[in-house]
Amino acid sequence: MKFPLVLALLALSATAFSDPLLKPDDTVALVGGANIERTRLYPWLQTQLVAAFPEGTLKVRNFGWEGDTVFEQWRDGGDVEKLDEKRRESEKRIQEQTGTTSWRQQRDWRQQLGEVRATVVLAQFGQMESLDGPDRIPAFIAAYEKLITELQGEGSAGTPARRVVLLEPVPFETSNLPNGPGLSSHNTQLAAYTTAIRELAAKLKLPFVPLTVVGENRPALTENGFHLSEAGHRSVAKRVMEGLGLAPAPDDSLASAYPEMVELERLWFDTWRPMNWAFLTGDRTNVPYSRDWKDQDKRLFPEEMKEFLPLLDLAEANVRAALAGKPVTPIPIRSSIPVEEPTAKPQSPEEQLASFQILDGFAVNLFASEADGIIKPVQMRWDERGRLWVACSPSYPQIKPGEKANDYVLICEDTDHDGNADKFHKFVEGLFMPAGIELGDGGLYVAQGTELLHFKDTDGDDKADKQRLVLGGFGTADSHQMINCINWGFGGELWFSQGHHIYSRVETPYGVETLNRAGIWRYRPRTGHLDPFFQWSSAGANCWGVVTTDYGQPFHKSGANIGGYYSTPGLVRSDLAVDARALNLFLAPIKQVGLEFIGSSHFPEEMQGRAVIGGYYGNTLEQHRLNYDAKTGLYSTELLPNIIETKNNVFRPIELRMGPDGALYVADWYNPIIGHYQASYRHPDRDKEHGRIWRVTVKDRPLVKPSSGRPSSLAEATLSDLFEQLDSPERWAKYQAKRLLFERPTADVVAALDTWVATLKPGEEKDEYRRLQALSLYEGHESPRPDLLKGLLRSPDARIRAYATRTLSTWVRDGRLDGGLELLEVQIADEDPLVRLEAIVACSYVADPRVAVVAARALDREFNDYHHHALTKTLHTTHRLWAPALSGGSLSFEKDEHLLFALKNSWVENNPDDLKNLSGGAVDYRPTAASDEVRAIMRQQVEKFKDSPDRELVWLQALAARASSDDLALLLERGVQHPALLAAITANPGSDPVALLEPLWANGNVAVQREAVRLSGLWKVNAFTERVRALAFDETSPLRVRAFEALLVLDPDAVVARQLERLRTVADAQAAAPLLSALLAKSEGREALIRALAAPDVLSAAAAKHVLNALNAIGRADGQLSPPLMKLAGLNAALPAYTKEYVTKVVKDARTYGDPVEGKKIYETAGCIACHIPGAAQSKIGPDLSAISRGLPVELIVTELVWPALNIKEGYEAATVTLKDGTVVTGFKQTETAEAIAVRDLATGAVRSIPRGETKEVKLGGTVMPDGLTAGMDERQLAHLVRYLMGLGE
Repeated sequence: MKFPLVLALLALSATAFSDPLLKPDDTVALVGGANIERTRLYPWLQTQLVAAFPEGTLKVRNFGWEGDTVFEQWRDGGDVEKLDEKRRESEKRIQEQTGTTSWRQQRDWRQQLGEVRATVVLAQFGQMESLDGPDRIPAFIAAYEKLITELQGEGSAGTPARRVVLLEPVPFETSNLPNGPGLSSHNTQLAAYTTAIRELAAKLKLPFVPLTVVGENRPALTENGFHLSEAGHRSVAKRVMEGLGLAPAPDDSLASAYPEMVELERLWFDTWRPMNWAFLTGDRTNVPYSRDWKDQDKRLFPEEMKEFLPLLDLAEANVRAALAGKPVTPIPIRSSIPVEEPTAKPQSPEEQLASFQILDGFAVNLFASEADGIIKPVQMRWDERGRLWVACSPSYPQIKPGEKANDYVLICEDTDHDGNADKFHKFVEGLFMPAGIELGDGGLYVAQGTELLHFKDTDGDDKADKQRLVLGGFGTADSHQMINCINWGFGGELWFSQGHHIYSRVETPYGVETLNRAGIWRYRPRTGHLDPFFQWSSAGANCWGVVTTDYGQPFHKSGANIGGYYSTPGLVRSDLAVDARALNLFLAPIKQVGLEFIGSSHFPEEMQGRAVIGGYYGNTLEQHRLNYDAKTGLYSTELLPNIIETKNNVFRPIELRMGPDGALYVADWYNPIIGHYQASYRHPDRDKEHGRIWRVTVKDRPLVKPSSGRPSSLAEATLSDLFEQLDSPERWAKYQAKRLLFERPTADVVAALDTWVATLKPGEEKDEYRRLQALSLYEGHESPRPDLLKGLLRSPDARIRAYATRTLSTWVRDGRLDGGLELLEVQIADEDPLVRLEAIVACSYVADPRVAVVAARALDREFNDYHHHALTKTLHTTHRLWAPALSGGSLSFEKDEHLLFALKNSWVENNPDDLKNLSGGAVDYRPTAASDEVRAIMRQQVEKFKDSPDRELVWLQALAARASSDDLALLLERGVQHPALLAAITANPGSDPVALLEPLWANGNVAVQREAVRLSGLWKVNAFTERVRALAFDETSPLRVRAFEALLVLDPDAVVARQLERLRTVADAQAAAPLLSALLAKSEGREALIRALAAPDVLSAAAAKHVLNALNAIGRADGQLSPPLMKLAGLNAALPAYTKEYVTKVVKDARTYGDPVEGKKIYETAGCIACHIPGAAQSKIGPDLSAISRGLPVELIVTELVWPALNIKEGYEAATVTLKDGTVVTGFKQTETAEAIAVRDLATGAVRSIPRGETKEVKLGGTVMPDGLTAGMDERQLAHLVRYLMGLGE
């Protein structure tokens, strides 16, 4: 096949390099994106290189990573000194324990290449980068040159430590997608990049290896237009060999060695990029997962990983043995960790079922179990024949060195329709921790590890025999957070999600798509568009699946946080972490996972549309009522009585599906240990042999049976039959019909749709919904029908208008619909809030600067939290379009409020490096950091409206919050008439603050004087100290509180002395708490209190105890305040030594004589309840402890109680923020960006976003839970408390 390429013939100069490019003892490192990384699957290059030196020791190490470009090779920097103090010390301890200086799994190039002793680097970049266009070539070359310097390293006498060879990027070919982009058209700009790479190689005197020749006749190299196929890898390997001056070996001579190289690459990948690397050498090394379950001081994971080293040597030897025609040695499974029996006997299905408390009116029966092959079921999906496909993962959570994972998908069939599966077989085996499956496109999609795969049965034996890699580059830092839960959406898109420690870089025909931490993905199989949403864990820490309603509205579940989220407001391609608390629904006391909507005539009418959720942590099956207020456009949910409850901690429902018979099916993970990081990965109680599928039915109601005249299996259904099923009340039937219609040939489906739509009557209720279904099918087949779309955009049903607006965005995106912006102008003004929401989101897909003006019109009508979320993201992601036009004067917003919203919320910078430690909780996003451009625009607006007082005031108020010292004179002058301006000022004056403040002090307006006092403290103007003191100690002054705060900065010792007088006479901790809260509101107050407490007898023992308990109650006890107070109170502040013997004794005491009634009293009097509210849907401050006995071993309860700083839960890292005015905010860090840090305030439980510009100092690390909390307890009191905590979740 002939592929005319515009790429120039790039010949390697034979005289430029006198030394051989490779030597027999070299170690060659391969560096680049997916085409390099996928040589692990097709290692022809590695095999050729080793075969070229039969007597040598040459090795090849593959450092390719999907999505790597010259601008970013996704690795965490290895400089431990750049970390904050707490993490720096922690990582240094890890280095000592692991014997390596690599503080994270993904190291910098010096470390990575140095560890394997690489001497040569083959680098290939440029293909993905070329999609950015020729304007980016200078930046590309600058980044490539910098990268080459890193790859070369520094050897002796200043010479490079490694030789670098540059490879030509792989050319584009015709896409394999039916509606994909014209990739071949990009070869012109790719040729420009290739020329630039060749010139760079010449400049740096580096070899350049061409891969293609103009006009050559050759087979296609790629499988999808940009990624090499197996044949492509074979061909390119030969070209590389020739470019290196080596003769490629004939393919048949490598036949025996090639499979051995495949095995070597597998072992290398599992060594270099192991599953769960966050627990190996990442930021989760301190949790129990990687440690010995009997000795928390001992880390097992690093030791077990060393077992890979001899396996790599053996695999290396096998390659050379195969090349020499000698026998090879099978790769064994190695692990030094002893295998122990579980502490509890496994329960039979009958025993487990007997423990269920089932809601009246419901029945539960076993559908399938481990006896049938259901082992560790993760996901399940129905097919059109009524068979249940179950993904089973016994290899979870960690394979052993050398082990080949053999997870599988099991097909379960109930042939006699008695509610029990009786026929089973495996469709595909050899999987590696599959976390998502979905039928479609003639086969089965599987999400596992770094890949989204598609398996197909081509010979009709009901077993997969063809595999296709659809997408790759998803993260694997944590095996319970990998991409998961594939579902079809309403319009032919595939949804799936990922968790909190996953960083994904995925190459697509449109470029590299990035999703940092938890979020959700949307993939359109016919166009190849892959969209990431909710970056930086901003709407759930471990997102677990997206489910849509009958009108296409999506909701996604979070597994690590309580509840789920309404997804539509965030379906904007923005990397901004935006406040998603208003989107959070389905709240319950304990973590849950899995989400399904009831749609079945078998269930009563009042249950239709309810959400059912697996309460995996609390051993429940939950139901929630989903309410929608059409007037406000907001959803709400109500937790209803659980369908199943049990105290049996092996019941772990994680997936739910409506079945073909109308029953609800529940996948039960069955495991006494559910937490990933809470227990050792080799803990013997981690079950790896069981799993159940339960079937929930309603008593005295008929099951669903096929209607007469219709095929009993949808597999035989005609297109007309499938269209009829779209009217079905059965969620299973409607979903399967839609899925089948998506995968049938486009020409057939579209022709049938055209005929069907012509028979439907616009405006008639049932036909209008059918027209919507037809629209979504056209959307799935990427076949725009503008007339139908325009009709539905004005449907009398707002739900239909809303979804039609989303379809508009699908078709306008690639230029397949004209006049999209004009259509959105109508939708943005719609009377319905849901339609306006969809219009805001749709605007983000229109490539026109005017889209910002249109989207901002949403502010002119009722504007809810969903609108705010969506508009923030839409204006942010389109900023590149409208901001230059605004600055250049060619675009203007229609109202002040519109421009203000854009400047405040969307003209912001979001540095991903500042977001790596997010908790996964909801983000309180209130951007305040403004660029100079934004301030300049605000000043222009102030000047523009100087003759319009009301509008001038609007812009003065906006400027006040972002003012520089140059703006203060104007703001203070205007602030005399408008004190609100003064209240917004946080900037410091350049000089002479007294002159600025005197007019304010002299003003007779109390509001103005209040700001004079505040600014005197903020600016530390000592000239006003006496005036402030007089007001602070004047009980009648309306300025007393503000003056007290200011005096804490100006004369803190005087304030502390005053407060200590009161503290000496308090009767209890409750009375002491407000006095201490006021004192500790500023850092100066805390420091002065520490100084005062150093004096002997400053407080009586009784008063010191009250103060200590009050500090614990308000969450302000710390390592500097508690010890002197404990000394004054006569308590021993020293913690017991952390030993397993001490922990074992406490656990034994708790079980022997611990009294939960007494423990509850201690819990309350010790101040624990101030932060932890048992059973609350969301504890006020600390984690909800009601789930503690369900997921944590008792030993860990003791550890976290006595030594709380040893194991800090996600989202509960302590943060102490000192503001420039001296105010101190203490609590848990929620998010941290370049612009702001969000802290959940201990005093109120509310999340407070603090602009960086207002902070003086930010201290992170440790826990706010006081280390000395148990120091004042005797052995019996501690035993009582532990016994109470053990029983909280029962």
